[in-house]
Amino acid sequence: MELAYLTTEYPAVSHTFIRREILGLENLGHTIHRYSIQNCKNISDPVDELERQKTFYCLSQGIFKLLLGGISCLICTPVKSLDALRLTLDFRKSERGIIRHLAYFLEAALLLKEFDRKSIKHVHVHFGTNSTTVALLVTALGGPRYSFTVHGPDEFDAPIGFSLARKIENSAFTVGISQYCSAQLKRWASLENWVKIKIVHCTVSDEFFQPAPRVDEDSNTIVCVGRLSAQKGHLVLIEAARRLLDQGFHFNVILVGDGELRQVIENRIREYGLEERISITGWVGDSRVREILILSRGLVLPSFAEGLPVVLMEALALKRPVVTTYIDGIPELIKDGVNGFLTISGDVESLAEGIRKLLNTSPEKLNEMGDRGHDLVKSSFSAHSQIPILEKYFEEALTDQESP
Repeated sequence: MELAYLTTEYPAVSHTFIRREILGLENLGHTIHRYSIQNCKNISDPVDELERQKTFYCLSQGIFKLLLGGISCLICTPVKSLDALRLTLDFRKSERGIIRHLAYFLEAALLLKEFDRKSIKHVHVHFGTNSTTVALLVTALGGPRYSFTVHGPDEFDAPIGFSLARKIENSAFTVGISQYCSAQLKRWASLENWVKIKIVHCTVSDEFFQPAPRVDEDSNTIVCVGRLSAQKGHLVLIEAARRLLDQGFHFNVILVGDGELRQVIENRIREYGLEERISITGWVGDSRVREILILSRGLVLPSFAEGLPVVLMEALALKRPVVTTYIDGIPELIKDGVNGFLTISGDVESLAEGIRKLLNTSPEKLNEMGDRGHDLVKSSFSAHSQIPILEKYFEEALTDQESP
């Protein structure tokens, strides 16, 4: 198969699962062309740098080329172009505004030409936000059909603004990354379109399945990996850590990641005098994440909203139990007391109790929990188990397009 992958930003440092999906399909012998609306930032992994060199960036083509693509469409296919523009105006209820959506039309016109030049018959998109809007407009202009993967929570925060129902209706198929995600998609899709909704899990890099040392009984390090943003709950983690340290528990916290709340988080750490206990690494590559997790007692992820975080799978693949929140798709992966500890989102004392359990549980018991988590991730969240499922859906979509 020859496919195009389209995202808003690729390769993004927190979206390595997209890269793994693309490389997994290429390992099966398929040709994947990479397209992104905007250029990527904060590249920290050499593999991502190679991916950037393979990617076509719409906004990097310049305004003249974008305008030329739109004018060319209006001249060569006026009926389809006007239909696409009407569709663009239908999206104006989005908080992004009409100017942004007119830009989507220009991006779609540019991509239409690129897809036609490479004879691409199908486009897959990650996230049901603006990149899927562009893919829908490409189809309206006479270009290839699209499918898309929804991760949440952004799409579920504004399903009407993102025209989620229309995107599902016009797609060849729509992927949810968890049962929870699939259920949320069905909330907005018409009943006749439920059949289009599939489940394909995100996957873990093979290096996380390589043999890892057992939990060291002397390790008192806990790790939190994720963007430093409000939805990840870092400030709740700092409050819980402060409470536990005041109670005489001894441990260190490593925050892996970066983001818009970094300054706020650093200020709170200083305010509480926790500079010697809590550190921030910034963004690091997969290999460094693996090294940090191996040295830890376990992972803590106190999120307020999620899809199904890949970092939970990575920690379990390394046989490290996790403390996280009982939200969204997380309980499909984390079983309380079996391979981790579930806590109430936003509740400082509940999170503190989860961390207490992690610190008080014997290494033998933690290793048993890690073994169970490893087995689950290997069976249901590896590229070997998930990529063939996605491959089958692509093959069915292309066959349907070729049918008379």
